[in-house]
Amino acid sequence: MLQFHNVHYTYRNGAYVLKGISLTIEQGKKYALIGKNGCGKTTWLLHANGIYRPTKGEVYWEGKKVENRRLRQHVGVVFQNPEHQFLAPTIEEELAISLEGNREQIERVMRQFSLEKWRDMPIHHLSLGQKKWLSLAVAMATEPRLLIVDEPSAYLDGAQSERLVMKLNDLHQAGTTLVVITHDLDFVWQWADEVFVMDEGRIVLSGTPAFVFSQTNIFRDLRLPLPLLLRIWMKENKECTGEQLSEWIEQWKKG
Repeated sequence: MLQFHNVHYTYRNGAYVLKGISLTIEQGKKYALIGKNGCGKTTWLLHANGIYRPTKGEVYWEGKKVENRRLRQHVGVVFQNPEHQFLAPTIEEELAISLEGNREQIERVMRQFSLEKWRDMPIHHLSLGQKKWLSLAVAMATEPRLLIVDEPSAYLDGAQSERLVMKLNDLHQAGTTLVVITHDLDFVWQWADEVFVMDEGRIVLSGTPAFVFSQTNIFRDLRLPLPLLLRIWMKENKECTGEQLSEWIEQWKKG
């Protein structure tokens, strides 16, 4: 679906953020993008949605170079801070912007995300958790085939986070390809099909969770923690190899 080929990006202030990103997003999978703050994840997101253009390198959508067009109709985005996403004062008006006033489609999204009771509520009266839910509804209003969610659990309590993840899984089951940008590695290793690890503007590791999280030396060098359950298992199996850890992860995920 989406391919980055040797993508570089430098901001106007001279900050060199993306330093040769190459990766491929395939249809139907659940991806996670992880890395420390400031490594370039959000800048990558803004390229994936066509908002930014590479300083060098190319971005392709279904094999065609992305040039003077945005990818909004194909790629939906839920930003970490939902307040960055809204343009209208009320929920219904916000959906009307995305759906060009199509009443039938507005009602469809209202039902799909259970927004009827909030219909005329001013958006600034919503809690941050409610705004996060609304931002997901707005991102999915045009039924994009690829959805990128930046820090899905930000501003959410446990119940809200669980509800959002369940909705993401429902969207995936309905055919939406997902990319989640997150620091929650306990979520990543159980949920994702593929993981990209970014450091200082580069993809330094990628593969299945079983492969990625078995590369303990790389995580140690990057000062990234392993998921809690994996750390516990490794503590109880001090002489384990990366291959044994990978096999245990695979077995655990299969139940």
